[in-house]
Order: sequence, then structure tokens, then C-alpha cells
Amino acid sequence: KNKKGWMTSENECKWFGVMCNEKNEVISLSLRNNQLSGSIPKQLILLSQLSRFDLDANAITGSIPTELGSLNSLVRLDLQNNKIARRVPTEIGQLTLLKDIDLSSNFISGTLPTSIASCVALQELRLTNNMLITTIPTELGNLGNLEILDLSYQEELNGVIPTTIGSCASLNEIRLDIGRKMTGIIPTEIGQLSDLQVFSAGYNELSGSIPSTFANLSQLAILNLMANRLTGMISPSIGLNNALLRQIRLTGNLISGSIPTEIGLLSNLIALEIAETKIEGYIPMELGLCTS
Repeated sequence: KNKKGWMTSENECKWFGVMCNEKNEVISLSLRNNQLSGSIPKQLILLSQLSRFDLDANAITGSIPTELGSLNSLVRLDLQNNKIARRVPTEIGQLTLLKDIDLSSNFISGTLPTSIASCVALQELRLTNNMLITTIPTELGNLGNLEILDLSYQEELNGVIPTTIGSCASLNEIRLDIGRKMTGIIPTEIGQLSDLQVFSAGYNELSGSIPSTFANLSQLAILNLMANRLTGMISPSIGLNNALLRQIRLTGNLISGSIPTEIGLLSNLIALEIAETKIEGYIPMELGLCTS
């Protein structure tokens, strides 16, 4: 535990983990992996110029204080790997400069507030491994700068994948694994996400077929839909249009038909998992062309 300078007469700008601007205003508080415990103090509101708040890998308890919503300069909020509980406060939507939220691996429960869609600068939203019981707010479609959406490993991620997610034009990762109760079809609008590299939604209750619009995802590298209720066939276009695919994981679905020979065109492919499906026929010789 490094507490150099803390609670001494030394100027706080010289304390461990504190960074100030030329006016001696605190702009960064980074105390990751520092054996901290207790709750986040409400007095944090006094740091009006704070742009980075990082307490990753400590033992912080309690809830995220609503006062956090008054930190109008905040750009990065990293509270992952703690013991924080209760809901994400609606006041978080007041942080219009916020680019990165990481609340992964805590005990956060309740629903994801729709107000988060007001964080218009948001690029990364990570809440993996929590206890949320929530749907994905349709309002997330307002986040045109969002690049990473990770809501995987929740107590219960339910409802459907909103079609509005297709409006998040900057998305390159969508991770919804082990939501357990997400239903409905995969929206065709996801095919509009030209920068998408990862689409992972395994261990849910998704139905219908893999949208034909996935052929538009020329940057897609990981497609994980295992343990759902998907039907239909693997489209030959997956080998013709998705040349960067490295992983295709479809185990535990109701997908039928045969393995398209066009998959042999995927020279970067390292994993094709289709066990416990209704796929029949021979393994095409063309798979030998997948040299990776």
C-alpha cells in the first residue's frame, strides 16, 4: 500500500496517485491495486476538475455516490475489481465528457439506467461480471461514439437486443455472454456496424437465424453464439465476405444443413465449433485450407 504524502502537510499535488494541473487543481486520482477499503467519499465532489478516477483492484465497498454526477470534467471512471454494490446512479448521465466507464467485477445490481445514453462522448462501457437484472436500454443507440459494449456475465440479462444498437456506428466489440435470459432474434441492424470485430452472445436464449446482413461485417474476427436456440443454416457468404474471421462458435444450437465449403476461404480461422447442433454431412476438404 503506497500512501506517500497522504494526510500530511505536503501539497496534495505531490501525494501518491494524485496529478494536478498548472493551477494546482486535482485532475487525476489513480490508486489502483493499493489495498484500499471503505466507501467512495461524497467529498469527491470538491474535485471539480477531476478527469480521471481510477480505483481498480482494491476492496472498495458501498455504492457509487450520486454526487459523482457533478464531476463535469470526468473522462475516465475505472472502479473495476472491487466490492461495490447497489445500482448505477442515474446521475451518471450528467457526465457528458465521459469516454470510459469500467465497473466490471463488482456486485452492482438493479437495472442499467437509461440516462447513460446522455453520456454522448462514451467510447467504452464495461460492466462484465456483476449482478445486473436488466434489459439493454434502446437509448444506447444514441451513443454514436461507443466502441466497446460489454454486459457479459450478469445475474440476468433479459429482453431482446435492441435494433437501435445498429445506430452505434463506431462499435467494434459487443459482448453479451452468459446473460442467461436474453431472448428474441439477432437484429439485422447489427450488419450496419462496419467496424465490428467481436460479436459474442453465448449462453442466452436467442432464436431465429444468423442474419444475412452479417455478411456486411468485413472486420468481424470473433462470432460466438454458442448455447442459444438459433436455427437456420450457416450461410456460404460467411466465407466469401468475412475474411478476417478467426473464431466461429455455434455449439449447442439448432442450426442445421451442412458446413459450407466456402469456410475454407477463411485463412485466419483457428476455431470452428459446431458440436451439439443439427448440422449433417461431410467435413468439407476445403477446411484444410484454413492454415491458421
